[in-house]
Amino acid sequence: NTSFVTLARVDDFLMEDALAESVSFLQDNPDYGFCHGYSLSYRDTGSQVEYFRRDKKVPEDLCDDSAEARVQQAMAAFITPAQAVMRTELLREWCSAVP
Repeated sequence: NTSFVTLARVDDFLMEDALAESVSFLQDNPDYGFCHGYSLSYRDTGSQVEYFRRDKKVPEDLCDDSAEARVQQAMAAFITPAQAVMRTELLREWCSAVP
């Protein structure tokens, strides 16, 4: 068993320092379910590989008292937990809620 998990596609690359920072943040902040930073994309032109940051600057903390408000804020900023470091138990709960 592991306390944290991230869902990465076969063509994703992960930055070890960023993963470690996310895990550290979650360990220090038990009220948070997932954590991630910016995403990088790349384009291979044949002669070179170009990298660019995909995500725009979004609110750093969604901490409204209302769960509904937090979800609305996340959706408005298009923050997806799919590629975040998340608590394994939270992912299990989400998966068990899907019919």
